[in-house]
Amino acid sequence: DQGKEIPTFSNSGVEFQFKNSTYGFKTKHKLLPIPRKEIELNPNMVQNENW
Repeated sequence: DQGKEIPTFSNSGVEFQFKNSTYGFKTKHKLLPIPRKEIELNPNMVQNENW
């Protein structure tokens, strides 16, 4: 069990499942950080958690 991606196919396109989702994957990487400039332009925008 090495935590590798296993591509699966569905009607909506390609999805990825992980054999071991705790291997080398941090919770903060579920969402990317919002660029600082976007937050400056929109005061209602809040940075994604852990970034």
